[in-house]
Amino acid sequence: MSTYVAETLSARLRAGLSVSALQAKPALEVFGDIDRSDLCEVELTHGRPIVAAEELLEIFKTAEKAHALCLIAWRHSPQGGAVPFAILGLGCFTECVATAALLARDHRAWKRPLAHLVLELRRELPRFMFEMSLRRLEARSWPDHPTAASLLSGIGFEREASLPGCACDGGPFDLYGFVPQRPGG
Repeated sequence: MSTYVAETLSARLRAGLSVSALQAKPALEVFGDIDRSDLCEVELTHGRPIVAAEELLEIFKTAEKAHALCLIAWRHSPQGGAVPFAILGLGCFTECVATAALLARDHRAWKRPLAHLVLELRRELPRFMFEMSLRRLEARSWPDHPTAASLLSGIGFEREASLPGCACDGGPFDLYGFVPQRPGG
């Protein structure tokens, strides 16, 4: 399933971007250079320090075993070659609602590819969700994350609530929702 979805999405993406199914080596490249705030968010979600890229990979591999869709986002150079820079996750919450995650390399250093990815996701998510029979995506974000809110709103998510006690340290997470209109409508 993830290979089919990756191939379908890659065929639609512009701006020198593609996605592929989760693979250990490129995922470890991303996780080895993960944005510090993304890492803090994962640690707050899982209630423990994450000290190795392999731990993050194991989290995503475990999610895949539970039927989550995990993809790697790649930036392609005009001179040839590609570099992995983000990991996308989509897990079913109910039959028509899914949870979404985006972890990336340092957001300042990878600002331009992340901006392109945000625009492409904003353009493609409604059609993708319609094809997958999804009516809603949800994302949770650590309120102190300096770039998460702008990335999520850029994709089209809207902040809906603060969820007290959602983080393992007892702190809040913000809930964002994405409910697209039918493609072309």
